[in-house]
Amino acid sequence: MMLFILLNIRYLKNDWKGLFINSIFECIIENEISNKVIGGAIQVHAALGPGLLESAYQERLFYVLKKGGLSVVKQKPMPLVYEEVQLECGYRIDLLL
Repeated sequence: MMLFILLNIRYLKNDWKGLFINSIFECIIENEISNKVIGGAIQVHAALGPGLLESAYQERLFYVLKKGGLSVVKQKPMPLVYEEVQLECGYRIDLLL
């Protein structure tokens, strides 16, 4: 269905063409990333099974996503800011795409 929409973009007026194309490409990119992440998570769970620690699944999913061509960072520090005070490593993002 997305392919059909992309093929019919050329018939739009020039005023809306750039905006519409950007929206569709962003949607396609987000869908491709979502498919890789969800597919990778299903693959990891099927391979490892239930009951392991979160770190085991995280490491395997990191490997699968990197192998799939995605740019992934694991355990990324995310500072917490409260009333102009920045607390380093307030949180850690498990996997950042």
